[in-house]
Amino acid sequence: MRPPQPDTNEKLEQFYSSFRQSMHGPADNTNLYIFLLIATAVILALIAITNWQKRSPGKNWGLNSGKPTGKSKPQHGKLLKEIGKQVGVPAKQLKAIEPMTQRLGASSPLVALLCPSLLKQLADDAHDEQSRMALSGVARKMVEADGD
Repeated sequence: MRPPQPDTNEKLEQFYSSFRQSMHGPADNTNLYIFLLIATAVILALIAITNWQKRSPGKNWGLNSGKPTGKSKPQHGKLLKEIGKQVGVPAKQLKAIEPMTQRLGASSPLVALLCPSLLKQLADDAHDEQSRMALSGVARKMVEADGD
């Protein structure tokens, strides 16, 4: 035989009374506080890591690889080309006198453009016809640019 079942009204009364007690009693928010504390710690750690990566782009352990770091490296070829355009000297002529300027100890053909005495010394030391033609073209353009 079955044990006697409590009355349905009795069950509802028990449910409502336990529900009222839980709603009106003191709330236990410790789990919520722990969750918020952990979430805040994770967010602060992520902010600290990203700021640290921005300050030291060389030591990023692959986390930021492939992205530009914001520091540009000097590009002498582009600078040579731009100044050649401004002065009116083709880049080919500037590249042709580059080995001669390096033999004299200058770091770039731009030094020869800025220092007429070095340009004269290059002209005096030029032995082959191609070097003389390149230097004469550069000197001619420099004189034309100076006359403007």
